[in-house]
Amino acid sequence: SRWNLKRAALAQWHGFVFVNLAENPVPFADALPQLDAREGKFERWPLAELRSAHQTAYNIDANWKLFFHNYSECYHCPGAHPQLNSLTPFRNSENDLEEGAVLGGPMTLSNPQGSMTTHGERCAPPFAALNEADRGRVYYYTLFPSGFISLHPDYVLVHRIEPLDIGRTRVTCDWYFHRDAMAASGFSAKPAVEFWDNTNRQDWLLCEGAQAGMRSAAWEPGPYSELESQLAAFDRHYLRVLQGA
Repeated sequence: SRWNLKRAALAQWHGFVFVNLAENPVPFADALPQLDAREGKFERWPLAELRSAHQTAYNIDANWKLFFHNYSECYHCPGAHPQLNSLTPFRNSENDLEEGAVLGGPMTLSNPQGSMTTHGERCAPPFAALNEADRGRVYYYTLFPSGFISLHPDYVLVHRIEPLDIGRTRVTCDWYFHRDAMAASGFSAKPAVEFWDNTNRQDWLLCEGAQAGMRSAAWEPGPYSELESQLAAFDRHYLRVLQGA
């Protein structure tokens, strides 16, 4: 109190730390109820036992909301991400969380024994608690407003979103592997890192292009495709948060 320091709300979830700097923060369980352990959706991945094998930070000239929109659909994947689309064709997707602060669902891998890497194979053994169906999928979720979590059969990718100003965002990516896999002889995260680094950079160009277009005095929003339902769900939640504030 002597130095006029303020308290910050803090919550831990499977080894991740969430911080809320609001004066009257919404409790973690209310802000992100879909992460509640009773839901059982994320329990199959040993998140607390994972370690970051690599981290990359990007500074991009685009508003933070555009990254949520970009991540929330694969309508753009055949043209923008041919390698990604070959591993998980964009129509091999479904959503199991369609409203609220956490949105997303699985995409089915073309090779059920593979993963999202430059060679299409896994970098590590699949997580032990995953069932056969999970081993052939990647689960993608947005966590409003912090970032994204991408649950692969052999690793977990986290994008952390930090708005820098109205037209600039920092995105920090961590590639998490099980500590035992990282200690094994011959382990390399490089195929996963290079695959997503290339995909990220393709997406950043799209986001920067969208930002440039939105700066035009002639810009008006258009309708969403039926394949962009998650974008509309994000918009609805964002507006609910604004109205609540």
